[in-house]
Amino acid sequence: MFASSWFSLEQPPNADPLLQHRRRLTTSAGAQASIVNGDKIEFQFDCGGCTLLATSYDHYDNCAHWIYLLARDGKILDQVDMPDVFGFVQDIQLVAENELAFGYFGTNDRWHLAVIEAGVWSYARDALATRMNRFLLSKRRLMLRRVQGAPWVVPEAGPASTT
Repeated sequence: MFASSWFSLEQPPNADPLLQHRRRLTTSAGAQASIVNGDKIEFQFDCGGCTLLATSYDHYDNCAHWIYLLARDGKILDQVDMPDVFGFVQDIQLVAENELAFGYFGTNDRWHLAVIEAGVWSYARDALATRMNRFLLSKRRLMLRRVQGAPWVVPEAGPASTT
């Protein structure tokens, strides 16, 4: 798994104002692909024959996040809807060849995301909760688990320097 820039987001022509949080994927070759949620790419990684793409949409009181596993042509193979959080993605670390970990600003929780290209069947409650969409009864290619961290507190500013 390595960072890539295969896909970008563009506003669809004649977009419905009520769907301002959705964008069309465009490949680096200029071909148009699927429409996804989010208006910003948080991270993008090449995973063998697929691309792992995380998007977000910052609305008034928090930020919505989605993670997609995409084929090279932009077809969505799997999707995970993340819980709404206050902040942006931060501290992305590659844990293994097919797994990464990340956090969100405003929390000390860590999210571990594994990519299983062949997919596995899983109807665990946690797996179903993040897939309230057309992938609910499909094989899981994205396996997500949360490691709860200590409660987050706002860092205090140190004393001002007079030098």
